[in-house]
Formats: sequence, C-alpha cells, structure tokens
Amino acid sequence: MAMPIFVPSFILRRGSINARALKMLLAYTSGRLKLQASPLLPAGSSPILDLVTQPEVPHQGWTQRWRADRSSPVFYPAIDGSTFMTTVVRLLRHARKVWPQAIVSIADMISTHLYGGPNNTGRLDPRTSARLAFLFNRVLSLLSIPSTVNPYLSIPHHQRAQFNIIRAMAEFRPPLPINQEGYRAVIKVQLAHKKTGPERAWAGKKTRAWPPWKEDKLGIDAGDSAGDGRTRALEAISRMKEAGYAEGGWEKMAKVLAGWDTDGSPTIQTRSIVNRASASKSGSGPKDYYLPDGGDPADVWGARIRATRTVQEAWACFLMLEDRQQKPTREAYYAMFEKLVFDNKRARRDCAAGHCSDGTALKAIDDARLAGDGKEVYAAPVSPQEAVYVRSQPPKLVDLWTRMMAEDVLPSLRCLAFLVSHAESLRSGVKFLRDSKALYPRSLGALTVVGWSGPTGDYEVATEALERVPELVFSAFIRLLCRLPSSQNGSPRVARPLEASKPGEAVLARPQTLVRDELPSHVQHAFHLMHLRRPRQRPAWNSLLSALARRGAIVASMDAGATGLMGDILPWKLMQVVVQQMRELDLDLDAQGFLILCTGLEKAIHASIKMRRGPAHPTEEIADEKSESSVLVDEVLHEGSQRISGAFELLVGTTVLQAPHDRRPDDHGLPSTLPALLVVPGPAQLHAFVRVLGLSRDWDGLVALVGWMARFAAELETITGELRNGRQLLRRTLVAARFFLEGDGELADAASAGAPEEVIERVKELTEGETDWGGWPDDGEVERYRSRGRLR
Repeated sequence: MAMPIFVPSFILRRGSINARALKMLLAYTSGRLKLQASPLLPAGSSPILDLVTQPEVPHQGWTQRWRADRSSPVFYPAIDGSTFMTTVVRLLRHARKVWPQAIVSIADMISTHLYGGPNNTGRLDPRTSARLAFLFNRVLSLLSIPSTVNPYLSIPHHQRAQFNIIRAMAEFRPPLPINQEGYRAVIKVQLAHKKTGPERAWAGKKTRAWPPWKEDKLGIDAGDSAGDGRTRALEAISRMKEAGYAEGGWEKMAKVLAGWDTDGSPTIQTRSIVNRASASKSGSGPKDYYLPDGGDPADVWGARIRATRTVQEAWACFLMLEDRQQKPTREAYYAMFEKLVFDNKRARRDCAAGHCSDGTALKAIDDARLAGDGKEVYAAPVSPQEAVYVRSQPPKLVDLWTRMMAEDVLPSLRCLAFLVSHAESLRSGVKFLRDSKALYPRSLGALTVVGWSGPTGDYEVATEALERVPELVFSAFIRLLCRLPSSQNGSPRVARPLEASKPGEAVLARPQTLVRDELPSHVQHAFHLMHLRRPRQRPAWNSLLSALARRGAIVASMDAGATGLMGDILPWKLMQVVVQQMRELDLDLDAQGFLILCTGLEKAIHASIKMRRGPAHPTEEIADEKSESSVLVDEVLHEGSQRISGAFELLVGTTVLQAPHDRRPDDHGLPSTLPALLVVPGPAQLHAFVRVLGLSRDWDGLVALVGWMARFAAELETITGELRNGRQLLRRTLVAARFFLEGDGELADAASAGAPEEVIERVKELTEGETDWGGWPDDGEVERYRSRGRLR
C-alpha cells in the first residue's frame, strides 16, 4: 500500500523546509494525484469531486491501479477535496518562501486535477459550479501573495500561474465566473509587474509638470495615443466593474498606483506590492476606516504620495491631505518617509557624481529607469514652469517623525522596520524603536543593550525577550548594525541593570548604552543577537554576511590587532561559520547570499595573493610557511573555489560538471513538469562567481560554469529579461570570463600565464554556440573591463 497523503501533508505543516525537500514533496503529491485518475471513476470527470458523488463500490475511497504484470490490483488511499486543498495551500506557502518557480507547477496541478482533463465535456450542476468557482477564486487569491524570495522578480511566476487558473476556469461548461476576490488578486499581481512596452511609451511622454499629462514632444505624437494610458491593472479594474462589482476604497488605491487618480487626472504608474483587501477595505466595513468629512479611504492618500516622482510632489500631496482637514494616517506618513529616505540617497549619489552644487541636485536619476519602476526619487525640475510650489519645504525625516509622534500616530511594523533599517545613525534607530512603543521594555533592552541578560542575569531571559521582537523589526535592526561603521575603540562592555525601584523589580539599562563610543563593534553585537535569536528568515543572515564581506570589517574586539591584509581574510572564515549556522537551521543560501559569499571570497583571495608576494607597505604581514596566516592563505587559494562551487550547486539544485546541453534532472524519477532549477541565478551572481573562479585560476570550474550557462540558457534568458540591465550584466559576465582566461588578471604577476589554449577555445565555442549572448567578447570590451578595476 502506498504512503497515505496525510504524511506529506503533515510534513508540510512545518514552519520551514528547504527547496530540495519541497521538490520531493511536490513530486510525490503530483504523482499521487495522477494515480487517482482511475478507470473506476466516471470518464472525463474530476477525480477530486467524484469522491463525493460516486456510488458505493468495494474499497470505497480508494483508487485501484494494476501492477505492471497485471497480476493483482493495488489500492491507494484516495484524496478527498478538503485534504487536497489543504495540501495545496501548504505547498504554495512553502513555494513562496524557498522556490517561487514551482508556483506555476502547483497551479497546473490544481487546474488539472480539479478540471479532470481535456475530456471533461459534461455540464456542471449549479452546486458544483458554485463550489468550484469559490475554490478557483480562492486559489487566485493565494497566488497573489508575494514570494519571500525576490518578490518582484518572482511576479512573472505568479502571473503565469494565475493565467493558467483563469484559462482552466474558462474551459468549464458553463465557465466559472471570477468574483471580486479573484479580480482583486489579478489586480494585485498586475500592480507588481513591470511596465509593458506600451506602458513605458506612455510613461515616457508625460510632462515633468504636475499632474503629469501627456506631452507631445514631436508632431507624430499628437496622433499616438499609446493606449491612452490604459495599464493592465486599470483594465482589470474596468473588467471588475463591468462584472457588477462596486469600486471600493481598495480599488481606488489600486487605480492611483495604476496611473490615474480618482478625479481622472494622471499619476505616476508605480510598481508596488500591496496588501490584499480586507472586508473593511471593500466599502462595507467599519466607518472609522474612512476619513471624516467624506474623505477618501486612508490607503488612497498613501498611494497618491507614492505615485509621485519628486519629494516636492509627494509633500504637496501630504499638505493637500491636511488642507482637507483630515488627519494624516500612518500609511501617508510611511509613504512620505520613503520619499524622504530615497531623496536623500539620490542627493548623495548625484553629489558624488558631480551633479550638484551647494548641496542642490541639478540632475534627475538615470533616464533609462522610468519614474515608478522602483523607489528611486527624481530631483526637482529646474524649470519654474515644471516645478511644484508648496507653502513649506519638505521636512527632514527626524522632523516628520517628531510630527507623527506629536499627533499620536504610531507606525506600522513595516514602516518601523523601514525607518530602523535606513536610519542615519544607531542613535536614530534606537529612538525609532523606543518612540514607536512596538516593543516590550525587556525586548527593547535585549535588542539594544550590549550584554543585556535581564534582571536575573540569565541569558535565557534575553533569548525569550528577543523572541518577542517581530521578525521584520529584528531583521531591520540587524541590518542597521551591519551597515553602519563599526566602533574600534575599547573593549566589550556589559550593561548592568540599575537598582530596583521596588522590591523584586529591576529597571532596565537605558538603550543609549549601545551608542557610547567605548562599546565594541556593531557587527559583534549583531553576532550576539543572531546567536540568541537564531532567526529562520534569510534577511538578517544576509545582512550579517554583507557586513563581513565589506573591506575592513571588524568582526570582534580580539581581532583589533588583525590589521592590514589579514583583516580581509579572517572574515571569510567567519562567513563560513555563518553559512554553517544557517544550514543547522535548515536555511540554504539564496541568490543574494551567494552573491555576498562570492564578494567576501574575492576580497580574501586578493588579500591572500598580496600576502604571498610580499607586503607593499611595511605594516603589512608576510605569510611565511609556518605561520597561522599562511594556513589561512593556503585555504583561501586552494579550497575557496571548491567551497563556492559547492554552494552554487546547492543553490541551483543541479550538478555543474555535466554535458553542456544535457538537461536531464539530477534527481532521477521526478516529474519533468517541475522547474529544472531550484534558483535561477541572475547575471550579478554569475559575474561574481566567474571572478572568484578566475582569481583562483580554477579553469576547469570556469569551463564547467560556462557550459552550465549554455545548458540552462533559456532560464537565464527569462531572468535577464526581467532585469532592467540584465543583458548588459550577462554580457559583462562573458567579458570577465575572457578577461581571466587570457591571463589579464587584476594581479598580473599572479595570473599572467592565463589558461591553456584548449580551455580558451572550449569556452569560446560554448559562448559562440548561444546566439543570444552576442558572441565572443572583443578586445575593446576586455580593455574597458580592465580599466574599471576592482579591489586592487
């Protein structure tokens, strides 16, 4: 007898499983559902639904399949509808966390086994039709929940899965209708999708003034409507209204983000991941959701602020909300905080590029990225005819926060996490945490005080207090610790509780303890917090790895003497420790973590090569044959590329050393309908991998990697198409491969020999075999790549 379905369903109840385990569970579930399509069931019907209506037969609720030799039948426990949907929900939840590409396969499995196959020509009775319509629309809603891993890059998988479900709904007789829940799910995915060609053409013709009406720059533009600004999300809203559903507050918010305000004026089509509409946001919920005096729903004003290009336009929308005698909500404040933070980043970037004078930015961001494609903010227009005039200048972020607290408006967890992770200083981040009142006093102390162990001095108390910190906030604080410069003065200081004000009650140390100059490295404190909390989400771990991959990272007070080149090698050892701790928690590296790991190893390789050839400065170390540093250098140079190659194979789920065009799965016996790769690495990850292999002079690994890229060229083409500069980044990867193969390494004396001629010819043959790659890089591309340099 086969394994009962409740066993994998029970396994899927776990909080987290890795992608390889999910692949096996998905393959088993798909195979069990195929076995259930038995000749005992009525032909051309859905096996799931027939379990409810089929007549009494022997082995009722079981599916009969004959053995290969037809000697005797084998009975499999049938899967009822409730178990099927429960399993599907759990599969989707785990796929969003670790394997977004599998979402399409799960949707296909749902449509196939609820529909019953192409021979299903029977008409549905009203009860069955209503039940199926509810299930399919609920699946559409589940497919609209964004993935945890690269949510924007994963949107095409969500869209394709939804389209497959809708196509299956249309094949029933009568066709299954899409209800309001289904329409909203489709709208949500379309809002998060990148602009299409017509949408980009329309966005490029908008004037810099506000509102951004279409501007005819050429005479031919007068007759070109470019779709009249009808975005896909707006089309979905129109279809929902045509189906008889009223436009509620959620639809108004979506319409603003789709490019048109509620009064018919244009806005900036903004790519956004929005929350699903709840009952209170549909127009039939509590009245307190709506602003007083007949104002628009609260989320609409947050959308209006987001759907702008400059901080002046956003501030004008914020003031307009106040002019209508309406109290700004936390969504409006959150949107304004985002504009202020990214405007500060834009100003610093423009000044660094020489585009500012006296602190005033004079140039917008790169025009290749249209407004609304990301969170970047444009500079204010120079022309007075295009400028937006407001009664006051946009405030500083800390002033807006003070204003928000004065109005007794508390931030959402997402807003608080955003502010903490982007705080300009540790003191500001702690202030946000304290003022928000989102944490218990003990949790705040455990998070922000070095060595805090509670009133009893027990670290279990600190662990329990950290567990009560929301995951978003904890990850944001770890990111803040890891991106700020580390303190290098003094030794670790343990915080002591103050005297108890009452018997049995201890007063926690003030959060400002952490920001004193004599405290240890911020990264060391992050290590301590991660050791206590051991989070099962990757963002905090990636932040820790990123801090170690930076040049000059200070990882512990005892390493303060490890100056010079050893300061770039020691963090690589700690990065391996962090990766091992992640694996103990059943967490695999994602694409971002792999990129950071390559960056850290590249830094260590550069330092190791320099130590081998001798110090360039008297203060640098010399790695003699017997020293501990020599052992570390040998490990980096001889084992580093092997470790990173192993990490790459775990990331993608395939063996790299395989025939270039052999796409047979490594896991034999699994269905071919499942995605071939667990993760499709982007061009940035491949470029970093090529650099590590080239610096290590691992020519076999480099040939294997290019062969792997040729083997999965179709998957790489899909992800490069989703990135704004994906094709340029992929081309840079090929240029880097030739750069290192021909011995033009950045440390010429260490890699001047280059690869053997047959290796170069093999890589050239693989590159020219893919027409979409643009052929073998020419000398000019290699020279430009050399002139850029990196980590010299």
